[in-house]
Amino acid sequence: MNEAQTSHAPESEFQTALQQAGKERKTVLAFFSKQNCIGCRDLETLSMSDQAVQAFLEEHCVVIHLILNRPSDSMLFRQYQVIWTPSLLWLDRRGVAHYRSEGFLGPQELLAALRIGVARSKLAWARYHEAQSLLDAVADERNNPYAAEALFYLGMVHYLQTQSHEALMQAWRRLRAEHPNSPWCARIPPHQGE
Repeated sequence: MNEAQTSHAPESEFQTALQQAGKERKTVLAFFSKQNCIGCRDLETLSMSDQAVQAFLEEHCVVIHLILNRPSDSMLFRQYQVIWTPSLLWLDRRGVAHYRSEGFLGPQELLAALRIGVARSKLAWARYHEAQSLLDAVADERNNPYAAEALFYLGMVHYLQTQSHEALMQAWRRLRAEHPNSPWCARIPPHQGE
């Protein structure tokens, strides 16, 4: 193929999504699925079509749907080591994955995961205030199964933003108090904050 033919070759949907995310300062949400996958179908039709989820996606994400059975997408399954469907990966404009969720999520759980995933992507680019706002929205819902995870990452955000150990521990003390049996609480070193 000569140079003229190469310059006119259409870009892949994946590359287009990455470029759009860069221009719009959004996160790419890669939805990995396969044909005849009940969890994939339900995630798409029940959860991703939810009004609150749709509004969040419109504001924060560029969504790309990748299908294992489509030859042009199968390489991305290998590249991102996706072994289960449905899987969601939150990618930055360079295609670096910052967060992953495997399996079906109901609308409320999906919305929480979306917030955390986008926050993790923003955290990698030092967009701390935006990450904090997204994580606060999840952490403040004490009964949300993702609240403990959000508090763990809030501690990270506070520390990275301020370099203050006390700012880190403020979030992690809250995590210990509100979710003492959470696996996210177990990630705090036992003597941290003493």
